[in-house]
Amino acid sequence: MKVYFGIKFLKKILMVVCGVILFCGHTFAQDNSGGGAENENDTTAYSQEENTLLHKLADVKDDEKIGIYNHLAHTFILKNPVKARFYAQHALDIAQEIDNELGQAEAFKNIGAVYLQQSNLSQALAYFLDALKIFEQNKQRKGIAESLNNIGNIYFLQKKTKQAKEYYLKVLEMDKTAKNQKGVASTLNNLGAVAMQEEAYKDAEQYFEEALKINQRLHIHEGIAENLKNLGDIYHKKNNFSQALWHYFHSLHIDESIGNNANVGEAFLSIAETYLKSEKLDSALHYAKKSALIAEKYNFETLFAETSQLLSDIYAIQKNYEKAYYFQNLYLLNKEAFFDEKNSKKIQDLQTSYELEKQQQQITILQKDKKVKNIVLTAVLVCLALVFVLMMVFFHNNQQRKIINAQLRRKNEAILIKNVEITQQKEEILAQNEAIETQNEEIQRKNEEISKKSIHIESSIKYAQRIQQAMLPQEADIQLTFKDFFVYYVPRDVVSGDFYWFYKTKNKIIISANDCTGHGVPGAFMSMIGDSLLNQIVMDKGVLAPNEILDEMHAGIQKALSQSESKNRDGMDMMVCLIDIETKKIYYAGAKNSLLFVKNNEMHEYKADNLSVGGWNNIDRTNHKYEVQEIDYADSPVTLYLYSDGFQDQFGGKENKKFTRRQFRDFLFEIHTLPFAEQKQLAQQKFLDWKGAERQMDDVVVMGIKVEV
Repeated sequence: MKVYFGIKFLKKILMVVCGVILFCGHTFAQDNSGGGAENENDTTAYSQEENTLLHKLADVKDDEKIGIYNHLAHTFILKNPVKARFYAQHALDIAQEIDNELGQAEAFKNIGAVYLQQSNLSQALAYFLDALKIFEQNKQRKGIAESLNNIGNIYFLQKKTKQAKEYYLKVLEMDKTAKNQKGVASTLNNLGAVAMQEEAYKDAEQYFEEALKINQRLHIHEGIAENLKNLGDIYHKKNNFSQALWHYFHSLHIDESIGNNANVGEAFLSIAETYLKSEKLDSALHYAKKSALIAEKYNFETLFAETSQLLSDIYAIQKNYEKAYYFQNLYLLNKEAFFDEKNSKKIQDLQTSYELEKQQQQITILQKDKKVKNIVLTAVLVCLALVFVLMMVFFHNNQQRKIINAQLRRKNEAILIKNVEITQQKEEILAQNEAIETQNEEIQRKNEEISKKSIHIESSIKYAQRIQQAMLPQEADIQLTFKDFFVYYVPRDVVSGDFYWFYKTKNKIIISANDCTGHGVPGAFMSMIGDSLLNQIVMDKGVLAPNEILDEMHAGIQKALSQSESKNRDGMDMMVCLIDIETKKIYYAGAKNSLLFVKNNEMHEYKADNLSVGGWNNIDRTNHKYEVQEIDYADSPVTLYLYSDGFQDQFGGKENKKFTRRQFRDFLFEIHTLPFAEQKQLAQQKFLDWKGAERQMDDVVVMGIKVEV
């Protein structure tokens, strides 16, 4: 039983979210075996043909059933890979049951084509090689040619043009000898794609034109569409955008008419890229969204990744850094090779741009507030000065009238002059008041915008919390394995840099508690990387030894974050336990965090290696291997405690000091005999009592598990 949520689960969540908010591949190599009927005018014909063939299944023998299922699988490879995989598997099951070798080979070839379409190159190659072996044993030249072509396609997608060209030339010679014009056209198209990768555009154009002539003569609509699209790519490279778009739209029209969904999505992507290069952003965004919807609907992962990258570029140009950052992350999650240097830097650039824009908005608002305050202060001082002047004038006039009437006229003239000046000052003050009122309205509008953005950001973080909670193992699933256990998990912010992990095979169980660098959103991103790497190392690679898992995690984080070049120090402290049910032994390896366990009513501690996983530093770790330690529970049950440092490092108490590691160890020993539900409740109460009114310093995770004999 597997209990986990990993990178594939996150991909599905993000693809669904992408479809809801209406965001919106690009390969040249063509499958020599086709991918659908070439001469149908619309997709209705395929539905009719499918229904007709499925109704025939009840009345035919097993050999004919194999042929029908393989034909249906072949038809739907480019239109609906999931359905194609379903039919191919039915063909394979029947063929293996009655020992029909050629039926098995065709099924292997079709399954490999599905995996190739979904960019799972390792699986595709395995099935293509199985098909090739059977075709060679039975001397099936057509099958051999198709298999060699498919293997060439894999090398092409890996950008190994020399190997791909060698395979394609072999296939071309075989097709010419067999006078297989359809195969010749397909292989010429593939050789053109290789020339495109090598930037030999003149040779590529010649290959595509030759292939187009053959396909037009044979009325192979799918091939015509592929050739037109590839010729459009050449015009795109030459910056002849009008010709590029002409070819792309003609290719799109043909693919839509025959229901070739994979190439429809690629055509939308090519059109979007051309509009982007032509600086027509609205059109580029429109067709990029269409491409993404096709990719999401039919699970075309390479197309989905490339479209996400394009959307990120478009939104970055539009200075919509939040969406650009979102789609760049979406692109990275859909790439088979995680976080290459270019994309890691791009994420950092987009995030930096987004943060700088928010900071600049805050600075602008603060500056306006200061300006308003200065204007108000100036107005008050002017009013006070005016009152003072009026009082002085009044006093001065009264004194002058008493002293001498002869100077009355001159004084009146002086007063008149003063009144004119005062009137001018009043007018200036009124104008300033109007300006202040306008600025106040602008400040209020800015405050409303900031409030809306704050709500949006808070909503996004809460959504990230739901994704992270879905990533963590469910306690109900752990309960199926361990009767007595608890998990006390308290993020410092909405999302956490701490996470725990659980995986079970038939006879082995792996549990892990992990503390990533940072907390909040940065820590949560690191936790997602950690969870994905654990899934890859344990489930995909089959690494089960705790010390080897830590070594693999160290290498994986350094590669994912390009730490040898960026000198990035982010990493994580980890505790990994392997419970072997057959041998009744527990194996532990730790990075920074030591294991606490109780056996025979005594508390024990296994020290961890004093090196985190991941992170760049000046320490030479070339020969370092993490130490593995062993616990035997054949004679007595063992209670394990895995944790991060958040609990023991929390400030609080009467003297506002850290809880400390010793006090944490004593507390766990004090409660270890109690029921685990009560242990969790006491851990929560102890933490909250100690913290009191102090703010939480770090994320907290504590796991208690009782391993029975």
